[in-house]
Amino acid sequence: MRKRRPVLVVGTFVAGSYRVWVFNVTAQSGGTYDMSHAVVTVFTIGTAGMNQIGRFEVAQATGTQADPIWHPCDLDVMANGTVTVTPVQLLLAAGPGVIT
Repeated sequence: MRKRRPVLVVGTFVAGSYRVWVFNVTAQSGGTYDMSHAVVTVFTIGTAGMNQIGRFEVAQATGTQADPIWHPCDLDVMANGTVTVTPVQLLLAAGPGVIT
């Protein structure tokens, strides 16, 4: 049986800085990221079509695979639509503010 992968599509970006965080909802019951094989792939879509600008595998992140927060990357979106991806690749016990 093929695993179903969640997809998040954002239709319109507003210029600014964005932080990408992934919360492992199974961490509270003993689930770890190394069991998930999680991947975050970042695409831009423009007049030339779809362009992959980043791909991050949780297995390559620094930290403990049992930690519930994965911070794969940051995105900087310019007013002209240009997107810059900055790899972070950290696993954390807690993230910014309260994440539930």
